[in-house]
Amino acid sequence: MYRQVLDPVSHSLGITSIFAVLPLLVLFVLLGIVRMKAQWASLITLGVAIVIAIAVYSMPVGQAFNSGAEGAAFGLFPIMWGTGTGSEVMQRIAAPMVGGMITAPLLSMFVVPVAYLLLRRSRAGVQAGAPRNQLQGGAPT
Repeated sequence: MYRQVLDPVSHSLGITSIFAVLPLLVLFVLLGIVRMKAQWASLITLGVAIVIAIAVYSMPVGQAFNSGAEGAAFGLFPIMWGTGTGSEVMQRIAAPMVGGMITAPLLSMFVVPVAYLLLRRSRAGVQAGAPRNQLQGGAPT
């Protein structure tokens, strides 16, 4: 299990906090000075944050990407329940995305393993030349 070390850089909380602030600084520089579009600046900032989490804080790669996906999911929830100007259009975009984020893990945790198991059982029966009723526990005929 991953346990975060709060001062990984030279055992100094001050120096470590400089690395923690880097994604925010990158975002502000890209938006304010470079005048980059917000979607590209946020993607670059997400990349910087993931690299810092992996390289500086020694976070496992999978968990770093999962935390980015979780942030995206929680960012979509306010869009779904918004009531301001243009909210009807944004809700139509956000609802399938949130639904996909909910059903994709369920699909990969439950449906894909069951499909794999069924495919493996059917191939084992074909390769062994055994009749189907023996594979399912039936008496041989």
